[in-house]
Amino acid sequence: MEISELFDFYKHRVEGRIEGWFYNHDILLFWLFDFIQKQAGWRGDLCELGVYQGKSAIALGRLARADERLYGFDIFHEVPARKVRATLDDLCPSLADKLILVREDLRQRGEPPEMVGRGSVRFIHLDAVHDHPSVLNDLNNFAPLLTSQGILVLDDCFDPEWPGVPTAMAEFCLSPAGRHIRPFAASRAKMYLCGRHMVETYQRCVIASGLLTDMSLERVLDGMVLRCFTKWPTPVDQLLTQLKSA
Repeated sequence: MEISELFDFYKHRVEGRIEGWFYNHDILLFWLFDFIQKQAGWRGDLCELGVYQGKSAIALGRLARADERLYGFDIFHEVPARKVRATLDDLCPSLADKLILVREDLRQRGEPPEMVGRGSVRFIHLDAVHDHPSVLNDLNNFAPLLTSQGILVLDDCFDPEWPGVPTAMAEFCLSPAGRHIRPFAASRAKMYLCGRHMVETYQRCVIASGLLTDMSLERVLDGMVLRCFTKWPTPVDQLLTQLKSA
């Protein structure tokens, strides 16, 4: 699927029908990181915490390969799981029995979910409860599921309504459980994380894609984060020089 197709799909089939908070900047980045993983031959399932009506899960479902599963964890207290499943069955028919919705209060979970293999998920979107303890708990429980090249996305990392999201990220990344994971890219709403060994690879791939021109770098924790869609972009040649020197 080309990015233009995914944009058109959201414009004509999703917007105005499915409520939620999933905007073009992150549709582009979801697609781009999926494209990078596919071009490299990196495989794995996909997972979302906090499904609501399925607006961002639809993108994951459309991007999943034929043999890849999509896990959706939610308490489903606002929208019943059967309604979410009906939506995803309609808009992502190729998923079929590879769509696995799990009704659970993630705040009560104390370990990684047993039904998902450790090291088996290439893309995780964390968008469940946004307070510090809940986000930290989700990171501890779901980061172990990532493949070596996997990406973990934190929603609302820059929203002042949810200060616990970035503080939980920092605590996790500085802990023994998360010291191998670092943020590598930021949109206006989400922070993208991966293993330390993959940070520069993903950053260089984003820069080389030519899909984004408004980027800059900023030091976060002990590494560099690529600011995407910034108001004060850095020329591409300077970005590459900064990455090399970092």
